[in-house]
Amino acid sequence: MQIVLEPGDFGRLSASTQRELLGLLGAAPRAAAAAPESELRWRAPYALSREQAERLVASLPGKAQRRLALFATPTGRVKMQDLMAVDDSRDLRSTSRFVRDMATRLRRMVDDPEKKAQLIQWDFDATRWDKSKQTIVDGVYYVAPETAAILRELFDEG
Repeated sequence: MQIVLEPGDFGRLSASTQRELLGLLGAAPRAAAAAPESELRWRAPYALSREQAERLVASLPGKAQRRLALFATPTGRVKMQDLMAVDDSRDLRSTSRFVRDMATRLRRMVDDPEKKAQLIQWDFDATRWDKSKQTIVDGVYYVAPETAAILRELFDEG
């Protein structure tokens, strides 16, 4: 039996899977898969490289691509209601699922054993509550300025 992994396919594997396969084959792990310690911080969005952003956008289904495209602004900030409007959702959990999915996809691209890497963060100071202070009515999600700039380039090209 023969298993063939093209370089592009190998690049889509998580960093830990890449290391495991290289270890089984007796090859040295690729240093590029690891994210520098300083890049991964709690409550700070990860700044994507152009290559990472291209891989991420290419891997997304239509709705997720449209949601991510909303961050392609000079500020990289998007209201929760605008994210929900992509598919006319009234469920606040739809944005949470999207943010969680983006974090999962990002963590597969970078070595993040502590699960610190987040592509999208919530601006707690911009949270708007209902009158009873029980339910969030709106708020703001944001990405790193570098990520917003790269997304502008990518979505303007497409």
